[in-house]
Amino acid sequence: MPVFLVALWGPMIPSWSQEPRTLTVALESDVKGFDPLQARVMGIATLTVASAFYDTLIDLDDESGVVPRLAESLEASKDGRTWTATLREGVKFHDGTALDAEAVAYHFKRLLDPGNKCPCRRLIGPIEKVEASDSRTVVFRLAHPWAALPAVLAEPSVVSLVGSPAAIRADAKAYHRNPVGTGPYMLAKATPGVSVVVTRNPNYWGTLDSNVDRIEFRVLPDQDSRLAAVRAGDVDVAWTVDGRSARRAVQNAGLAVTRYEGAGARMLVLNTRKAPLDDARVRQALAHGLDMELIVRSSSDGEVAPATDPYGPGADIACQATAARAYDLQRARTLLAEYEQPVSLTFLHTATPRGREMGQIVQQYWQQAGVEVKLEAVAQAELLQRVIKRDFEVSAWRFRDSRDPDPDVFGLLHSRSPLNVTGYGDLETDGLIMKGRTSTDADARRQAYCTLARRLSVDVPLILTGRNTYFALAGPRVRGTPALRGGFLDVRGLRLGE
Repeated sequence: MPVFLVALWGPMIPSWSQEPRTLTVALESDVKGFDPLQARVMGIATLTVASAFYDTLIDLDDESGVVPRLAESLEASKDGRTWTATLREGVKFHDGTALDAEAVAYHFKRLLDPGNKCPCRRLIGPIEKVEASDSRTVVFRLAHPWAALPAVLAEPSVVSLVGSPAAIRADAKAYHRNPVGTGPYMLAKATPGVSVVVTRNPNYWGTLDSNVDRIEFRVLPDQDSRLAAVRAGDVDVAWTVDGRSARRAVQNAGLAVTRYEGAGARMLVLNTRKAPLDDARVRQALAHGLDMELIVRSSSDGEVAPATDPYGPGADIACQATAARAYDLQRARTLLAEYEQPVSLTFLHTATPRGREMGQIVQQYWQQAGVEVKLEAVAQAELLQRVIKRDFEVSAWRFRDSRDPDPDVFGLLHSRSPLNVTGYGDLETDGLIMKGRTSTDADARRQAYCTLARRLSVDVPLILTGRNTYFALAGPRVRGTPALRGGFLDVRGLRLGE
């Protein structure tokens, strides 16, 4: 396996008078890179590391709304089509260049440029142009009102993390593995598939409530290995979505466990453009043929709840309506009998313990209903590519953990979206999605999204599984609670005890 080493920025790395305090964090998967045009999407492991390198323009608070970060303010025009961000003075990237309005505008121009063909454009589709009106003022011009913009700018993602234009222009290909942000830590060394090491930024513009000088992110794909490493003291904090491991960590290992139930949901996506899934009766039968209450709770030792709508409890949209069909094996068999043809499917899943387990469970349930199911295990990267190309029949997927559902709802379900992997959509559904996207009235948006959830229950282009739920397992040296909002592990506020 090739190893790449990143040159240290000599004058910016402090000279330690004593052994640096090192926090060790275990990740489930490798870090793929940080340039939006090359990364295209950022998985949870990449976002965990990115949170050390970058800052967002703003944060969002449940009580006060917009909270300043790189931007001191973000304000909308009366018609909701122009948003203005005023940046802080004196913020610099790790390479010493200024974080100014031109830098922010450059970032978004790269994403919006059709020639760059960035799939990330779906996350910022309503943005027509981003301009620098002066050195501190960034103007976002929209095609229509878009209530989701603050959430998109506040949540770390492939579109919200602004890097140094100087570093990108110098060598964009190298920048992908050599991130240059404004954050509290800087890259020191990276070994693909093994680890990423970051050291504290002595010139950080903000306040970092931590005594950690150095963070080592280790790639440990096996969940049992991550838990064992925390128990043995080799790792301080580990991320997981495995509820069983979280329960064992509390009951048998005496570790501190943080649980976060976020927005979005996990699901199975169905390719409605392929027979037999182009028939709603077959899709409805598949939904009735899965006991999601039992599947989700038993596979997580009760730590994860079944999803009842695509948005989740962490979203700003709260729906009482359910988008889930109840388990009814007889109803599933009746619907399949009405179809009057044998039904056979291939279930595409990741070649991980979690992926294989889900595949085997689904196979057993659907075979009881009379469906022949073949399992196909692939690497996660291949699964993403296959699903996006609609080269699949049934696969696992999820709505991201985002407090505003608009980017994922539009991306996955609008008939004109290039990322509508199910092939689902009609005029009524598109109308509900656009009402949720363009309305500035919170009640009108909620009504549109909840009506959409009920339609999904009827048409079944997707089958909801569990709520997006994440856990952090922390050893005895760790002080503070790891933040998990958005699904990734934000360790910036942690301290180490003696």
